[in-house]
Amino acid sequence: MIANLILDDLDKELERRGHRFCRYADDCNIYVRSQAAGERVMASVTALLEGKLRPASIRPRARLHTSGNVPSSATV
Repeated sequence: MIANLILDDLDKELERRGHRFCRYADDCNIYVRSQAAGERVMASVTALLEGKLRPASIRPRARLHTSGNVPSSATV
């Protein structure tokens, strides 16, 4: 429940930027066209969330995958 309240701001920001994404509870997949775009989005999302959550709760689970190398459990 708390994750949904905090991450509602993330949803709004991703929608504002026009990103395609899917979030369920505290897991979020953000779809981009390139590795470089993924790195930019990862940096900006991390900065946004670090303002709301402890950094230690974000970084260990955050991963970036290219479209040809996405495991079924990929989350960002």
